[in-house]
Amino acid sequence: ALQPTLERVKTEYAGRVRLVFRHFPLTGIHPDAWRAAEAAACAGEQGRFWDLHALMFSEQAALSADDLREKAGRLDMDTAAFGACLDDRRHHDAIHADVDAGLEAGIEGTPTLFINGRPVVGAVPFEALAALIDDELRRR
Repeated sequence: ALQPTLERVKTEYAGRVRLVFRHFPLTGIHPDAWRAAEAAACAGEQGRFWDLHALMFSEQAALSADDLREKAGRLDMDTAAFGACLDDRRHHDAIHADVDAGLEAGIEGTPTLFINGRPVVGAVPFEALAALIDDELRRR
């Protein structure tokens, strides 16, 4: 899984790198992926994007609307605001734009990372990402 590697990158490169997440839900593989992407964006409204993201990945078999609301409750989020956001699908267009941008960039699956435009496909180990990050930091 890539999540622990990204957590390590955020810790070891704190203040020197910026992690930007773009949605690319693979609905053909994960039927609830789009709803999960919308839920993550709704959690982001409360500053809890990464918390819900991590919880969803650790419990991938439970991503129904009710499951997502339950997860928001466990994270002590404002569940009424979260539920309203999920129900009105206010992030649908932004997620669609992320998917379009990903397709235009040639992304075919996840995870796919770009380090200053350099593509990295798959759940690579920390050392591989660190080498690219270090190279990019030296170029600055």
